[in-house]
Amino acid sequence: MAAPALGIPIVVLNETLGAMLVGLIVGSMLQGINNGQAIYYFKHCQADPYVIKCLILFVLLLNALQIFLVGVAVYIRSVDHHSDADLSKLNWGDIAVVIVSALSDFGVKETFSYRVWRLSQKWALAAAIMSGAFVTFGFSLFLAITMVMAPNNLPNRVGTLGSLITLAISDVIMSVVLAIVFWRRRSMFASVNRILRIAILYTMETSLVTGVGSMAGVIMYVTLPNTAIFEAVLWILPHLILGSLLFGRIITDHTTLQEPGT
Repeated sequence: MAAPALGIPIVVLNETLGAMLVGLIVGSMLQGINNGQAIYYFKHCQADPYVIKCLILFVLLLNALQIFLVGVAVYIRSVDHHSDADLSKLNWGDIAVVIVSALSDFGVKETFSYRVWRLSQKWALAAAIMSGAFVTFGFSLFLAITMVMAPNNLPNRVGTLGSLITLAISDVIMSVVLAIVFWRRRSMFASVNRILRIAILYTMETSLVTGVGSMAGVIMYVTLPNTAIFEAVLWILPHLILGSLLFGRIITDHTTLQEPGT
């Protein structure tokens, strides 16, 4: 196929604008699902403290803002910088997406850690989740600062790899902790245990998917550092992990309602 009229090879467009557009579309779909989960959560899950509800709403709004910023980044690169579609120059949308995504991940894991503490009364399990979240946020903040200081260069390699690797590790740790907590919540009632098994499997699978996605981002960044493929993968992860949080909260609330005497 011939190159487009603006003179940029198709392979470059596929690896930059194409990957960004796919990430934007999938992220938007997941955001729509999260919105539906959030409506159900705020309507039916009345037991959660006001602070947690505000935190979940904050993360939901951050994810919506991320979708907007990704759209801005795609627009700037495809329209304003249509003659320079590669990643040699960063725009403010690219930098803002990193900051918003880091805040979203931190907020979700803070909420997960609180839920773990409430269900298990064990600070060590909650601290295991938060320690990974703090390290990931630190690397992401370092990456954002280097992007602001050197917008004409590719993203800092140490910050990018550090963010990706610590994100993958923290997601795996979280999946294990959540499985332990949910399993300890087993009941003598078979119907409750069936729902808990669903929650365990879904939460573990979602957390592991985000962890695998982060590791896939590492591999893509190492092998294809001048493309946006790894960015497109990472843009999807905050929406997956928020969906896991909302689903797990709805399920645990449902099991509480099903237990006699509650």
